[in-house]
Amino acid sequence: MIFDTHTHLYWRSFDEDRDEVLKRARDAGVSRFVVVGTDVETSRAALELASREEGMHASVGIHPNDLGVEGPSASDLATIAELAREELCVAVGETGLDYYWDRVPAARQIAGLRWHLELSAAVHKPVIIHSRDAHEDTARILAEGLSTTSSGGPGGVMHCFTMGPEELAAYTAL
Repeated sequence: MIFDTHTHLYWRSFDEDRDEVLKRARDAGVSRFVVVGTDVETSRAALELASREEGMHASVGIHPNDLGVEGPSASDLATIAELAREELCVAVGETGLDYYWDRVPAARQIAGLRWHLELSAAVHKPVIIHSRDAHEDTARILAEGLSTTSSGGPGGVMHCFTMGPEELAAYTAL
């Protein structure tokens, strides 16, 4: 079985050939998919797509580049938290830190990552981490965040990993 753990099949660029893309993937042996949300709208779209496609699940979250300078609204955070409790939601995120782009201040991204880690622990679902040019902060926050839950946290996956083998040990140790 092949499991594609990170897709954005709700993107408009798939509107005209989504069915064909899925058929090709399934013909190639991909039988499970996680459609990853990056904000409230796409998290809802991921759940909607998962509800109508066999073998498809969703994740919900707010990507670090989508947090905004002022941060997400309380309403957006409440919506993501509610969506995370849906049965078809199997993970929290895409969250993390992205220092490559200069659109969202680091402090805002760090707060967003910590919020997602708390949500992940609360709903007992793994977290999907995006880390780009932010290894030291990501590793430190994950170690802190995962160690503050009684169970050690529900785990997760490093989706975007721009580091090398030297930095990998910090994540495999978790």
